[in-house]
Amino acid sequence: MTKPINVHAAERPTMKLMLLEIAAKQMND
Repeated sequence: MTKPINVHAAERPTMKLMLLEIAAKQMND
């Protein structure tokens, strides 16, 4: 938690991929 900005910047691409996967699953439902 000492460098939240750097962590968020690094995880941003992964978060987008996860959101896309969740959206795709919802669309399938």
